[in-house]
Amino acid sequence: MEVVERYDQAIVSGKLPPSIIAVPDGHMKGEQSILKPATFFANTLAGNYEDWVMQDVWSFMHESFSIRKDREAHAMIGVSMGGSAAFAHAFKHKDKIKVAIGFVPALNLRWVDCCNNYWANFDPDCWGWLDGIYPNQVIGKPTPLCRFRFKQFFDPLIGRGPDAIARLSMFNPIEMLDEYKVKDGELDLFVAYAANDEFNIDAQVESFLYRAKERGVTVGVAYDRCGRHDTATGMRLTPAVLEWAGPRLAGLEEPDKK
Repeated sequence: MEVVERYDQAIVSGKLPPSIIAVPDGHMKGEQSILKPATFFANTLAGNYEDWVMQDVWSFMHESFSIRKDREAHAMIGVSMGGSAAFAHAFKHKDKIKVAIGFVPALNLRWVDCCNNYWANFDPDCWGWLDGIYPNQVIGKPTPLCRFRFKQFFDPLIGRGPDAIARLSMFNPIEMLDEYKVKDGELDLFVAYAANDEFNIDAQVESFLYRAKERGVTVGVAYDRCGRHDTATGMRLTPAVLEWAGPRLAGLEEPDKK
């Protein structure tokens, strides 16, 4: 609720224009829990969740509310796997979306260093790509006694067959930069991330930013040196996100009269 209140306050204070915000549930079982598989809002073996968002939810919102059709008036915002989806959908649906914002977003789902170490810090001189499925690879350490493994997140989405990595690449934002030929200026992109991320999202983000820079694509950044993969960090990063997003959405509050 505190997050919702922050956005309400931003609208009331004029930092954001009047907005309608839809928050579809991205959990596979419809239950909010880090222990449950997440969909990444992607079309995968688990179901066509991208189509659900970009067709069903999108159509429902436009049929139910007075919303501008201009792509400049539409932003995708997400946290963690939702941040990954925000970027993936923006790249794939540039005709509908202009702004994408990710809080601690998973932007390189194939991140490993040149020694195949997922937990390494990003180094442009020692960088590799996950090229096989390692089901028991630990990719999350939220507490000293709690470990999340690759299979918990990705088995339902991509399986373990010979096509698994190709399926993962289809909704991996860093690879989609090239696949969808993202150019500077056609999207407004912003990443808010933290130094002490329990899922090593900081390495994912930094590898993404490096690749975006190679392509000449500008990405706004907010960085919390003391932050983690948690709500408190997201709240601290929110003012920077609002300050960046406000001017990009300003003047778009009036619905399209056409």
